[in-house]
Amino acid sequence: MKTKLKTVSLSQFALASALLSLLIGRSAIAQDGLKSLSVPHLTVSGQGNVKVKPDKMEVTLGVVTEDKSSQAASRANAEAAQKVQAAVKKAGIAEKDVQTVNYSVSPVYSDAIPTPPGVKQQPPHITGYRVYNQVRIVVRDLAKMSDVLDGATAAGSNTIEGISLGLEDQKAAEGLALENAVLDARRKADRLAKAAGTSILNILELSDNTGYERPRMMTLSRRMDAGGAATPIAPGELTITANVTIIYGISQFIKP
Repeated sequence: MKTKLKTVSLSQFALASALLSLLIGRSAIAQDGLKSLSVPHLTVSGQGNVKVKPDKMEVTLGVVTEDKSSQAASRANAEAAQKVQAAVKKAGIAEKDVQTVNYSVSPVYSDAIPTPPGVKQQPPHITGYRVYNQVRIVVRDLAKMSDVLDGATAAGSNTIEGISLGLEDQKAAEGLALENAVLDARRKADRLAKAAGTSILNILELSDNTGYERPRMMTLSRRMDAGGAATPIAPGELTITANVTIIYGISQFIKP
């Protein structure tokens, strides 16, 4: 019995080969994560910035006391810390916005005394104790910033650290910065495509590379005498920045 062989025309063979090549090409794209140069594309990065006014301040207020005994140093610290926290709350800070972040008692040692050659150096000895009590507060009405700091200082706070200005809700500003970053990337892609004599077809891959900026930190070291001028705190502006990387499909290979 003879088997009949079906003949295939050259046009049918060419069509099958083209379909096979297309399938293989798509498979390569999926497997290689768009890294295959067989896909005409260009890669651009974009950055978007949004300037906003801060609406809250965080600051660490502290009381440091020192005495010959740990009990006396702790007692003096407790009295001063209570007055500071009462002054902060009187200035309009809610109890939920006052949090203890550090309390410690540590010995204070004497300084090393120079000795003549051949004489044994005496080890430092304890001369007293130092007590730290620090609270982190959140000021949600920036008009009260100076009143809060001055009131705390007048009540006995002798350390002010880590002032930061930020936003209660940063999501809206982050979203707008991200939109601006995508638009910036598209503008760059259009310029590149036009210069290369090609055109943008679609987006093959988009990634957000943003590490959003933390609130600004400032340091404030000061001593205030009764009747002194109010402490000036300038809130200024915050810059929210977003970064994206986009891979665009293009109509043809870019010629070298």
